[in-house]
Amino acid sequence: MSKQVFPLMQRREVTTIISTTKVIARVGSTDSDIGGTQYTSRDFKSHPRYRRATFDYDIGYIRFEAILIDGVNTAIVTLAENGAPIRSGTILTVSGWGATEEDGSVSENLMAVQVPVVSNARCRQSYNTITPRMICAGEPEGGRDSCGGDSGGPAVTNERVQFGIVSNGIGCARPGIPGVYTNVASLRDWIRHITSREPSLPPFYYVNDGNDNRIVGGYNTTIQEHPYQAFLLIVQGNALFQCAGSILNHRYILTAAHCIQGASKITARIGSTFANSGGMQYTSRYFRAHPFYNPMIIDYDVAYLRTMLRMELDGVNTKAIALPPSGTPVAPGTILTVSGWGATSENGNVANNLMEVRVPVVSTEQCRKSYRTITERMVCAGVPEGGEDSCGGDSGGPAVSNDVLTGIVSFGIGCARPGVPGVYTNVSSVRNWIKRNTGI
Repeated sequence: MSKQVFPLMQRREVTTIISTTKVIARVGSTDSDIGGTQYTSRDFKSHPRYRRATFDYDIGYIRFEAILIDGVNTAIVTLAENGAPIRSGTILTVSGWGATEEDGSVSENLMAVQVPVVSNARCRQSYNTITPRMICAGEPEGGRDSCGGDSGGPAVTNERVQFGIVSNGIGCARPGIPGVYTNVASLRDWIRHITSREPSLPPFYYVNDGNDNRIVGGYNTTIQEHPYQAFLLIVQGNALFQCAGSILNHRYILTAAHCIQGASKITARIGSTFANSGGMQYTSRYFRAHPFYNPMIIDYDVAYLRTMLRMELDGVNTKAIALPPSGTPVAPGTILTVSGWGATSENGNVANNLMEVRVPVVSTEQCRKSYRTITERMVCAGVPEGGEDSCGGDSGGPAVSNDVLTGIVSFGIGCARPGVPGVYTNVSSVRNWIKRNTGI
């Protein structure tokens, strides 16, 4: 049938069978060769009791630094509880990109097949060694089965609980010979022991950064309309934070200081309308916030990151943004175009498609009616009746006027509330610092 989309247990572990020096996992794609996101790992272990001769304890895990979970194309699998029984006749859905027939070619498109569980006693008529760590499943007449290339993949019940891992078999879909799967419930304690060494994360790649900034009241747009836009995935300890940024040149991206606090690594995706796929990804471990950044009042909320590799800018999907001269005033009523992949409503889910919204600048005096401290390093923008705003997940992203980066999404109270504008870092007020540190 197929080869497998790795089922995600936590953001950092994947159950599968290990026999290599490096693993590359593609998640979030129906196609085995393109789309989604790829992750590389050299940190993996098989069960200490695994026996290749009998395929007993045929389970392993792979640890990744981070995996994007959007709840749509990528989600965390639910595992069977320790010792949970699975009855003969239970239907298991097995999915993957393996061969569609014995000795056949593997599939590029994700495939799925449903097979009934058979008793271990019945299975022992086909195999010499069937242990409590195994489940067998298949049709008596054959014709439906997992096959070469599916190994390590999931076998889930109709309730989407993973009970099995594709393990071994004699041929593919032969009459009277079921496939053999690792019994997840029998090894649940080992899985829990391995994966509980680090705290689990919620099943979404977005973790609120505490400043509540995302696109609300906007509409879908494309990267061609905003080729300077960058999606940032920020690793902070065991957490992942979503922010945005603006491309300055082939090596530098501008973002908000609050986005990089405590960060150990930042991955930037550029050139794509989508947060989860397409474009190009660049890694940075070198980033700096403004030395005067004050997290208490979110003053001087600006930072830059330098990518390890030179970014390819084609002028269509990827392009540097122009910056204003130092001290350029921003008049009330100026329309700012704000773009990003943040949530589309307060407490809502983040967007996968790039969004944009247009909001007018309001005076500092008006903004101070909503916020105690508004400094010269801040610009406020929003419509009096609410309904249009940035919101959480857009932090660090661009607010543009006449193709010039006027503001950086910084903070706000809620999202698109009437009479409460969003707050943006005033780029012209920190222009000299940007020039000194990036040469731009």
